[in-house]
Amino acid sequence: MVESAAPNRSDIVQRATGPEAQAEWQHNLEKLFDAIFRTPVGELFNPKQTADLVEGALSADALQNGARPASKLVWILLLGQLRDDKRRFADYVSDEQRDALQDLAARDDVVPERLIHEILEDEAAREVMADLVSLALREFQDKVNPFFAEWGLPALLKRLSPFGLGGMGKTFDSLRAEFEKRFEPEMRRFMTTFTGRGAKRVAGYVVDHAGDKAFLALRKRIVRFLLDQTVATTLQNAGDPLLDRVYEIATDIAVYTNDLDSVRARRRLVVEQLVMLHASQPLGEALAQYGIVARPNFELLARVTWPFVRAALASPAGAAWLATLTEMPKER
Repeated sequence: MVESAAPNRSDIVQRATGPEAQAEWQHNLEKLFDAIFRTPVGELFNPKQTADLVEGALSADALQNGARPASKLVWILLLGQLRDDKRRFADYVSDEQRDALQDLAARDDVVPERLIHEILEDEAAREVMADLVSLALREFQDKVNPFFAEWGLPALLKRLSPFGLGGMGKTFDSLRAEFEKRFEPEMRRFMTTFTGRGAKRVAGYVVDHAGDKAFLALRKRIVRFLLDQTVATTLQNAGDPLLDRVYEIATDIAVYTNDLDSVRARRRLVVEQLVMLHASQPLGEALAQYGIVARPNFELLARVTWPFVRAALASPAGAAWLATLTEMPKER
C-alpha cells in the first residue's frame, strides 16, 4: 500500500487563505457566532483572567500609548469636519428629543440647590451685587434724594432766590461735598454686611421660586438658545486653544481616574462577579438579560474580517500553526 505524501506548508497556507477558504469563512461565520453564543459563559471566560484582560486593556501604558493617541486622532478629524458645519444643534435632535429637553428644563430640581447657593453666594457674585447696589444708591442720591436732586431742594432754593443763591449756594455745595465724603465709607461698610445677607437671600429666592413661571421660562429659553446655535459658530467662538485644552484636561482626568486603586478594584470586582453570576448561562442568554440582543451583519463582517484572518494565517506563525494541525501523527 502506497502512503500519500504529506502536504507541504505552502500548499496548506494557500488552501487556508485562498478563494475557497474565504467562501467557507463567509458561509460559516454566522454558525461560528451562534455556536459561541450557545456556549456557557463559564466555559468562555475565567473570572480572574477576564479581569486581568480588562485591566491590561485599561492599563496606564495601554491608554497612554494606544487609546489616547487614537482618541486624539479622532478628535482632530472630528473637529476638522465640524468647523464647516453650518447646521444648528437643533438639527441633530428630533422633535421628540427637543420636547424631552424642554421637559427636563421644566423640572425645578434640574439645577441642584447646593449648586445655586455655591454660585450665588460666591465672592464674585457678591461683588456683582455690591456694584449693582452701589450704582442704585448713587443714582438714588443724584436723582431721587430730595436734598440733592435737581427737582428737590436746589430747585426750591432757586425759585425762592430768583437773583441767585449767593453765599447760600456755596454753603449748599459745601454741605453736599461733605455729605458725599461721609457717604462713601458708610456705603462701603454697608455693602460689606449687606452683600453676604443679600446673596443668601437671592439664592434662597431662586431655590424657593424655581418652579415659578418666570424661572421655568428662563430655563426653557436657555435650552432653545443652545439648540439654536450653529456647530461651526460655537467652535469658532470657543477657539482652538480652548478646545484643545478642554480635550487635554478631559483625557488627563480619564487616565488619572482610570488608574486609581479604588476604581481598578471596583472594576475588577464587577467583571469577576458578572462572569461568576452568569457562568452556567449561555453567553447569548446572559447578554439578553441586559437587553443586548443585536446581531451583526454577517456578510459585511465576513468581508471586513477576512483580510485579517488571511494575513494571520499567511504569516510564518500562522503557517507553522496550520502545519501542526495538518501533519500526520507519528507512529510509535
